[in-house]
Amino acid sequence: MQLYGFVILSILVLVIEGNFRENNNDLKRKWEAARRILNNNGESNEQSQWKNRDLVQPAGSSTGVTGSDQSKASLVQEPVRIAVFNDGDYHAHVKLNYILNERQDEQELEVSIHKGFERDLILPRAASHIRIRVIVIGIVNDQLLIDRQLTNFDGINEICYLLAGDRVRPVYGLCAGPYAEYYKLWTGRN
Repeated sequence: MQLYGFVILSILVLVIEGNFRENNNDLKRKWEAARRILNNNGESNEQSQWKNRDLVQPAGSSTGVTGSDQSKASLVQEPVRIAVFNDGDYHAHVKLNYILNERQDEQELEVSIHKGFERDLILPRAASHIRIRVIVIGIVNDQLLIDRQLTNFDGINEICYLLAGDRVRPVYGLCAGPYAEYYKLWTGRN
């Protein structure tokens, strides 16, 4: 009888220890995700403004672009604003990749956007082959929400996205109006 009790007690200890290790691994993953979010919160608006300030060229500056009219049509003729409003229950990263002056070196801008905030990036003139990505920061894994590649910019001077949902089901859409009007609505409600 004592042997039977000892076997049951040993099995119970092994099961509890296994559950403890599994919970400990979950706790470690959650701790890492929370630490990533805190590290991302440390990035200030001043840093992103510093990165973006050199991107806008004066109106009279030369871009050095040569080529056919078709290739010039695919270039950004005037600076383009790319704005993202985060109304979702999550933090995200906005990545903007582009080729400048038809050279094969790719430029990248990356900024974090916290829930309840808005970020806008200025795409410089003479940029082409633009790729816009928004990555939702998850608890365990990050999730790619937006991945758009643009090649034609005729008449486009701003692109505006609105993020919503939560980490499990993030969604997005285009803004309902021009950036300036949407920004007034956004700042009035926050």
